[in-house]
Amino acid sequence: MAASAGNTTSMCNLGVSYANGSGVVKDTQKAVSLLQRAADLGSVAAIFQLASLYYSGDCVERDVCKAVSLFQKAADTGVVRAMYCLGKCYRDGAGVVTDHSKAALLFKKAADFRDYEAMNCLALCYQEGLGVEKDFNRAASLFQEAADSGNTAATTNLGFCHKYGIGVPVDVNRAVTLFQASAAAGDGLAMTSLGDCYREGLGVEKDIRKALSLFQQCAGSHHPRALYDLAVCYERGKEGFEKDIHQALSLYHKAVDAGSTDAMLCIMKKARRASDYGNSAAMAGLAMCYMTGSGVQPNHEQALSLLQRAAASGCPLAMNMLGSMYQDGGILPVDEHKAALMFQRAVDAGTVALYQEGSDKGNTEAMNRLGRCYEEGIGVPRDPNMAATFYLMAAEAGNEKANIRLQVALSRGGAHAHGH
Repeated sequence: MAASAGNTTSMCNLGVSYANGSGVVKDTQKAVSLLQRAADLGSVAAIFQLASLYYSGDCVERDVCKAVSLFQKAADTGVVRAMYCLGKCYRDGAGVVTDHSKAALLFKKAADFRDYEAMNCLALCYQEGLGVEKDFNRAASLFQEAADSGNTAATTNLGFCHKYGIGVPVDVNRAVTLFQASAAAGDGLAMTSLGDCYREGLGVEKDIRKALSLFQQCAGSHHPRALYDLAVCYERGKEGFEKDIHQALSLYHKAVDAGSTDAMLCIMKKARRASDYGNSAAMAGLAMCYMTGSGVQPNHEQALSLLQRAAASGCPLAMNMLGSMYQDGGILPVDEHKAALMFQRAVDAGTVALYQEGSDKGNTEAMNRLGRCYEEGIGVPRDPNMAATFYLMAAEAGNEKANIRLQVALSRGGAHAHGH
């Protein structure tokens, strides 16, 4: 094969094929190995692909700092997409200290090469005054140029400009047309915005049924605002929805996962009430809020107290979190034996409900962590077969990190009897 002969382009392309499972069986180890070899031989395309994998956590353990370093290396050699990705890192504070000026500069460099995603981001910088002086007219002009190229996000943002008169005259009919174009391309924000237009009768005839249909479509694409709006409708039984508290809570949680701060605040209020009545899952959820400072001031003592109460009540997620604390140190002193014990308790407590919605995430991570304990002899005797067994259980339940560790364990000869 050309790749084995040292052709870096072929190495890179084959690595991407293995990463995506395109034309070959997906093999994350081969993907990373090929990309790393090509990168070591100077392939800037491979450097960028590796950066993207480390940023997303696909095929490798997520390492945003390493991704930033690789994006920088690729951007320095003129890779336009790397400039855009590095700009996002500086904008979002991912792997680097937030620096809107650097972000805007990188977006501009990429936009000058007609990277229309970067152009859309640069327009947002001008609209919000992030890293550049606020300039609504410049923002609208950039949105228009990117939209003319077919960029869906820019088309939606241009719609907002026309709806609210930001840098252009107010034109609700034009806004609706733009939202419709983006919604047809599957843009969640456009669907929600178009739904608002139908709900309010703005630029179109008022049609609540059409509005709700758009909200539901958008919720299916996990758009945070649409998920939150639907949750409110189900909780209150409004806009033609039959009241359904269970569905509302499910949607609130999905909205939080998608990044809705409104949903987070709503769940925080409910979690406090439920925690007061002894609900162990609510205790664990509230503990996570205190750990991360999501909606509340960080309070590790309060988080630890809630986790201990929830674990004592049999909550697998709380047991897994306590195990992680014992394993990683920081809030609790490192105690590998207690960590392994907690992971084992979490696995035992959650196995019956493993595939029930809301229970799988914490439990599969406990399996993954317990597999690591057995693989490395952390708190338990080293046992490659037990390690691979727990990795397999977690991987089959959808834990990607466990799937990667399983492949490594199998390559080392562990758990032959468990292979498919």
